[in-house]
Amino acid sequence: PGARAAGLAPLRALTARDTINLAAELWDTAGRRVLAAGRPLPPTDGDATRMLKDLVAGPGAAVGPLRMIGDSLFYSVIATIGEGERPAGYLVSWRRIVDGARGITELIGSDAALLVGNAAGDVWTDLSVRVEGPPVPVADRPGTTTYHRPGRGPYLARAVLIPGSPWVVVVEFPRDRLLAPTRRFLSRIAAVSLILVAAGAGGGWAASRRLTAPLTRLTQATEERFHLLLQSIEDYAIVFLEPDGRVATWSSGAQRIKGYRSDEIVGRPYATFYTPEDMAGGEPAKNLARAARDGRYQVQGWRVRKDGTRFWADVVITALRDPQGNLR
Repeated sequence: PGARAAGLAPLRALTARDTINLAAELWDTAGRRVLAAGRPLPPTDGDATRMLKDLVAGPGAAVGPLRMIGDSLFYSVIATIGEGERPAGYLVSWRRIVDGARGITELIGSDAALLVGNAAGDVWTDLSVRVEGPPVPVADRPGTTTYHRPGRGPYLARAVLIPGSPWVVVVEFPRDRLLAPTRRFLSRIAAVSLILVAAGAGGGWAASRRLTAPLTRLTQATEERFHLLLQSIEDYAIVFLEPDGRVATWSSGAQRIKGYRSDEIVGRPYATFYTPEDMAGGEPAKNLARAARDGRYQVQGWRVRKDGTRFWADVVITALRDPQGNLR
């Protein structure tokens, strides 16, 4: 009894922290539930248990897929317990999808939709309730996708995988309504995508807050506030390029990391940030070509600041295209 009480105490503390952590469980190494606190949940079936254990094969934490339980949407965060390569057990926190849909229409329009779902395509939500997902697989489709929703006509959509999770985010818009404001819409999707990619870099336990907080801030933005939002992100260098690779916009994060002021770098080739060796090998042009071909290209490597010092960077280049397929 004393050991059980000692084990339940941290589980109860976890579920008491906020209204998002609805249940916490302690599993043994076989994935069997040993202790549980919070809302009683149905047992996880064998396939789902194995999948969650595989996600967190080493030390650390991982985010599981979306799961529908009754009329509520949950996802799990699983972490290993113990030291070394062999875990002594697993701590599993079941977290509720918070309502992040309010105000999203202020950003992308009343006919548009922002969907978050499992990359497998089986469960989708608009961050409020479960919804019908895209009618075609989108997780592996680069760039802008076109599909037809029965009774509603053709849609344009863009999908981005969220690093550190088995989720994908999709923004879709009726094609006919998109023709006039195409450039603005695609630019906003790119910003959402970049911020979501940045959100995934911080670790499993912060995933839900890092997912919903940037969206909440974005949905409150007017055109001016949207610009101010990009300028407020200082931990990531978010830069928009012209199709030929010249810098089109600059941000405070880019200035902090790379050292250039906007008036010093806008209009110059983005190859400015590459090492002389990479420039000699044609890497800047090759990376742009890969992004144009595949829709998105991610690479790690050395980059050069204004003062000549080098830093190790994780770079994501996303290609923006209009409905005719032209780079924007």
